[in-house]
Amino acid sequence: MKDRRLSAELSHRHMIFEYATYNHIGRINLVDIRADLHTFGLDYPSSGQSPDFLRERIVNSEVIIALNAKGELCAFIVFEVMMTLGFCYIHQVSVAPEYQRQGIAYNLLARAEKAANEKECISMGLLTTANAPWGINLYEKFGFEQKELDDLSEQIKYVVYQNMGNGPYEKIYFEKGISNDR
Repeated sequence: MKDRRLSAELSHRHMIFEYATYNHIGRINLVDIRADLHTFGLDYPSSGQSPDFLRERIVNSEVIIALNAKGELCAFIVFEVMMTLGFCYIHQVSVAPEYQRQGIAYNLLARAEKAANEKECISMGLLTTANAPWGINLYEKFGFEQKELDDLSEQIKYVVYQNMGNGPYEKIYFEKGISNDR
């Protein structure tokens, strides 16, 4: 049986990183809602993502969570490895407000990249919005570069458009290559 805990090689302070299970869905949704409320200064969650939506994502994707020393969920990343395309799509990175700006999102991206590398992916990509400069800074620091959607292969473009959503903000696509040096 696969150990759900991830290697301490990419440890971060006193956080525990592990793959999510169905037991985490409610807590993942709570972190997502709290992050939205804090980030956008709203009185209600902007994503409108229900636990059913997150269940579907977890079934079709991989989810790595970050737990603090008390075992409380404080961040997560949802990503999908498409081995036939050699591509990893990052659906979502979310960090609870009190844990933001501590390098946890960067650490989660590193773990997703490691998982994609182990499955021989050659690139990873994600969409973000223009109204989230902190996200843009994080992705650029991690090595992502902005790309025009017209420059993508038809298969990758299809994946991106499936995940684009109808929000009011301008969408920006980022991609980075993955070195398969092991």
